[in-house]
Amino acid sequence: MKKWWIYIFITFILALSAFAYSKEKGLEWLNKNTDWTNGNIEDNSFSLLALKSNNYNVDTGYNIMLQRQSQNKCYPSGSCNVKDTALAALALKSNNYDVTPLLTWLDSSLTRASVSNWYIQIKT
Repeated sequence: MKKWWIYIFITFILALSAFAYSKEKGLEWLNKNTDWTNGNIEDNSFSLLALKSNNYNVDTGYNIMLQRQSQNKCYPSGSCNVKDTALAALALKSNNYDVTPLLTWLDSSLTRASVSNWYIQIKT
């Protein structure tokens, strides 16, 4: 009998924790705690996408993102890499910025594989 009470109690506690989630509080926390100037490009890009899709004013974030762009039109300034540049392009495109220079840099950074023979194994 005591086992049933324990199971019911645990179920009740788990149900209460599921109702504690609040999307609005999460977005408010994200809006308040995102470091647009010093945060990494990946976090800032996802923050811009999440906040923009929920109608937050993130013009400051977009302006700082544009300022952090390298002269080579890639991200982050000083140590460009494909992942950060692609995420920045995705975030900037969501706000209708011209991302053609970023896509050009991404295209030029691709390396072609030089494989002479391809072997395919089919498992049946």
